[in-house]
Amino acid sequence: MTKKAGIVPFMVLCAVLGAGGMVTCAAPGQAYAQANKNNVPDFLKPRVAVPACKTPDGKLKPVYGCAGAGPVTEMTLAAAQKIIYDRETFHRCQHGRQQQAGNYNRYPTVGWGTYVDTDEEEKAGKCPPMQAMQNWFIRDVTHSYKRAHAQAKAINMDNDCMVRTLTVVNHQLGDFPRKYPDTWKKLQQGQTCSAAENLLAWSWYQQTCERTLDMVVALSDAGKCVPAKN
Repeated sequence: MTKKAGIVPFMVLCAVLGAGGMVTCAAPGQAYAQANKNNVPDFLKPRVAVPACKTPDGKLKPVYGCAGAGPVTEMTLAAAQKIIYDRETFHRCQHGRQQQAGNYNRYPTVGWGTYVDTDEEEKAGKCPPMQAMQNWFIRDVTHSYKRAHAQAKAINMDNDCMVRTLTVVNHQLGDFPRKYPDTWKKLQQGQTCSAAENLLAWSWYQQTCERTLDMVVALSDAGKCVPAKN
């Protein structure tokens, strides 16, 4: 198998074993940046009170930043897969129920965040075969990756870090620009640091703080944001 051919099915090698169990494996090739020790970017601390993102036992949750804005490579997708695999709670059977949420329809999820919103997923049953969920995961992340690549180009940040980060965000939120249009507008206008700060005002931070900070850290790295002067 060539290096390129091995990227898409990478997560199949890290299969979930048993109901809800999972193993952790390292992304092949180029790794994503390691967890930030400070959790909350330094440039935000003098501006707004940002609570640290912690686990129930008080430990800081890992927040992934960027080791640099290198070019998009064939490993960018694999790195995004790895982070999503770490972040998503695996559901062996359908989780949640369909409901209206503002302008959105919320659907049950299964596997690694796959929405049960098409005949294919519905016909697979409440607890689909593992192979089907793995295939959906690869399909969904690949779709999020293609969307992220176009989004990164639209804000002149077509690099490994931003494409990877937007892929992860799109997988969770569906479509980042549509979900947070005010923040997206700031990015289009080149107000990267303001956009990073803006994200903390949304309920997204209260719901999944580590995922929000992944994006905030990536933007603060990209914008070379510095602390405000006292």
